[in-house]
Amino acid sequence: MVAAVLGLVAVVAIGYYALSLPTTLRVAVGPVGSENHRLIAVLAHLLAREKANVRLKIITTEGSATSAAALESNGADLAVLRSDITAPDDALGVVDLRREQVVLLARPKSGVTTMAELRGKDIGVVSAAALNVSLIQKLLAYYGAAALDVQLRPLEMADAARELANGHIAAIMTVGIPTSRLMGRLDARVTAELGQPPLYLPISEAPAIAQRSPSLLADELVRGVFGGAPPHPPESIPTIAVTHRLVANKNVGEAVIASLIQQIFALRVAIAGEEPSAARISAPDADRAGELALHPGASSYYEGNVRGFFDRYGDLFYIGIMALSICGSGLAALASHANARRPEPYRDAIATLLQTLLQARQAMSIDELDAADQRASEVFAVALKHISERDFDQQQVTTFALTLDQVRHAIADRRRRIGEGMVKNAMAAE
Repeated sequence: MVAAVLGLVAVVAIGYYALSLPTTLRVAVGPVGSENHRLIAVLAHLLAREKANVRLKIITTEGSATSAAALESNGADLAVLRSDITAPDDALGVVDLRREQVVLLARPKSGVTTMAELRGKDIGVVSAAALNVSLIQKLLAYYGAAALDVQLRPLEMADAARELANGHIAAIMTVGIPTSRLMGRLDARVTAELGQPPLYLPISEAPAIAQRSPSLLADELVRGVFGGAPPHPPESIPTIAVTHRLVANKNVGEAVIASLIQQIFALRVAIAGEEPSAARISAPDADRAGELALHPGASSYYEGNVRGFFDRYGDLFYIGIMALSICGSGLAALASHANARRPEPYRDAIATLLQTLLQARQAMSIDELDAADQRASEVFAVALKHISERDFDQQQVTTFALTLDQVRHAIADRRRRIGEGMVKNAMAAE
């Protein structure tokens, strides 16, 4: 009987330990130094620092294309992909990291005022050269310009500004967040080289292009987004946007993804302190044409159906604790007459804690949780007295401690969920 009890204690303890271990997910992202890589690196650091139950291991790649390949070959569990990259069949949406816009700058009075007039011209492509070359080719194809009709030249920012001013290229194309420091520097550099603000080319048919290519979004480059006096650009113009998104293999567990998203949004402000683009993290628009289907864990989180740790495993612990209690009673029956009276305070304590555990899991208010917490503290105080008087044997002390631990965790978990619900209700009321 003693061996059976000790074995059951070991099984429950090992099960609790195994379920409490953090899950480490491999995330493919690159290249080194990019906004995506910096953001994921900060997130991975914060998850480790906060001892979150989901951690990240970074698999550095050359960019979205190789990240997609890593996900497809099972070399990664997660990947950061730009929306104009074909995602693997097993990829499902988790979160959108940010949206970036296409910006086209031309030299004033050069004869180029529209996308269609870029046919037969040289275009300088700044940053993420391979991806952006592919994107500008797709946009030009809409206007009937074949790949052979234009010369696309990957250039550094300073070289592109100088080449535009010298008339060696007809336009500069880049993709980024207009309010970012990099985009502001490009606008300022081109303005300085030209001696005047550049001409901002509209993509007038952006809505039609987005309909034909659902991986692209119709967007607007807002008047004055680059600052300046007069404002740069002088008026809002239509453009195309792409999203950078975190995706997951469909085989990653629902609870793991839901927990990861919860941590991402909880840490978003802290991440933005080191990588400002994190402030733009948002939920994917699952209803938009061309958007990836959401991972089941993402759907659970965004629909408010996430189950906490004790919602998923509480019944197992309850059964384990009851089994321990029954075995403990059987062991007590074999003890001497002198010890026969001792299990009574133990059984009372366990029964009260189990009742408190159930009440905590069903609590609908903070006041109910405070009452449950107070009840658990009172039981602990009484049990401590009996333990000091040796009314509990070692096995009973172990079982009591494990049960009390589950009660504390259940109260904390339920308190967190009620708090989140209160915040959501307050935001909805505003």
